[in-house]
Amino acid sequence: MSHFESLDFSNHSDRWGRYPFDHQPLVPLWNLSCLSQALLPLVPHEAAEAALADYERVLGEHFAALMRATLGLAEARREDGLLVTDLLTILQANQVDSEIDRLLSLLRTPFAERPDQEGYAGPSPEWGRGIVIGCSS
Repeated sequence: MSHFESLDFSNHSDRWGRYPFDHQPLVPLWNLSCLSQALLPLVPHEAAEAALADYERVLGEHFAALMRATLGLAEARREDGLLVTDLLTILQANQVDSEIDRLLSLLRTPFAERPDQEGYAGPSPEWGRGIVIGCSS
């Protein structure tokens, strides 16, 4: 995939587009739901529903942890979901390369490709520490 597209799918056997990126977490949930229906003669309905709800919760927690790790977020925060949603929206709207690791690497080491500019990342010189920048508009 050259750029992020939430409704794109790379499975060439999926002629109907059932498995785009956006739907990947729902596919196993659907499969487990079908399995639970087949097992209803053997498993109480409430137990099957509880297992599906537990899977959905664990899936959400795992996805959030993966995204936090990808983005380098040290701890979970309430607004993480919104951050990830906004990021994926921006990636899709701007057709950004789906290899976000390169972008994050550049953010961690912004002067790796231009070491001659690295001095700009250091602290301000003594004479410049008292300068305050403001906006009059």
